[in-house]
Amino acid sequence: MKLVIDIPEKIYKWVCKSEHFPYRLNEIIKKGTPLPKGHSRLIDEKDVIENICELRGCYGRNNCNSKLDNFCGSLDVVKNVPTIIEADKEE
Repeated sequence: MKLVIDIPEKIYKWVCKSEHFPYRLNEIIKKGTPLPKGHSRLIDEKDVIENICELRGCYGRNNCNSKLDNFCGSLDVVKNVPTIIEADKEE
């Protein structure tokens, strides 16, 4: 199972150095968001927009948004965006 959690940086650093887990970590995990089985790789929308804008030669999100509606470019734009979380290969 893959789970996205929002954890304070201070607690994360403490957990990385410690062999003991604070009770608060249990609460953080319980509030996490499970990723569905079989999800594709997760990428950042901002990176996709930046790649499209770079390909189209329009820089700056505000300058490019109006042109995105008509974008019929290659899927290579999305394939080249850095992966945040790998795809779940389980089916």
